[in-house]
Amino acid sequence: MSLKSELRVRTLTALVLIPAVLALVFLGKIYFFLLIVAAFALAQWEFLNLFGVKKALKWYSVFLLGASLFAFSFNLIYLIALCPLLLFLAIPLMWNKGISIKEFALTFFILVYMWMGAASALLIRTRMGYQGILFFLFVIWIFDSMAYIGGYFLGKHKLAEKISPKKTIEGYVYGILFTIPFGYILYHIKVIPPGTTLASTIALTVFISILSQIGDLVESAFKREAGVKDSSNLFPGHGGMLDRVDSIVFTAPYFAIITRILGLWR
Repeated sequence: MSLKSELRVRTLTALVLIPAVLALVFLGKIYFFLLIVAAFALAQWEFLNLFGVKKALKWYSVFLLGASLFAFSFNLIYLIALCPLLLFLAIPLMWNKGISIKEFALTFFILVYMWMGAASALLIRTRMGYQGILFFLFVIWIFDSMAYIGGYFLGKHKLAEKISPKKTIEGYVYGILFTIPFGYILYHIKVIPPGTTLASTIALTVFISILSQIGDLVESAFKREAGVKDSSNLFPGHGGMLDRVDSIVFTAPYFAIITRILGLWR
């Protein structure tokens, strides 16, 4: 597919998805919680499906993800810790039905990995308001688009050829550089975490951009291991839900930590 055709498909899909996501971000509370649970539960399902984890274990792990995020929203510390441990209780029953210990190990890793990203996204929305989560999402989205375009036109040197053959160093740098003026615009229209200065806004855009690409490569490594290009065909031109949240699930915890260190939320 040509760049023009692919961009058309990607843009049409984005025009449907982005307004829906923005509406739920603005509404916050239970609406944003349900968005996060639905998106990350589906992404976790796709993740487990890449490696052929059996359906019973997938359903159980998705339930545990939702339960632990519910506990996180209500600050139920003991239940948060208990949910991943409940996975181990199912080992005797499910192993007896042909589910391997390796599947349990992989499921535990993915459950914790997805939980960290989802919980961090909830934390960002709760502690930094809709401006904080919008800033975070906008930078990831604009970086992803500009890195793709920059790589297509300027890319010569492969970034990580064995993991993702199409990604280039030039695209990576172009995406980062483009987010700097974009961060300047976000600062002046006040779509930033409360208390952020212009300097810290620009620094955060670069920080998010750098990590966003790493998060994409992390998921690409898993897909390469599984021998697939996309996690699913759910969104035309965009792949599956995991392909849409890969950068978020990786970057959100780091963003939450660095903004806490900077004193932007308590």
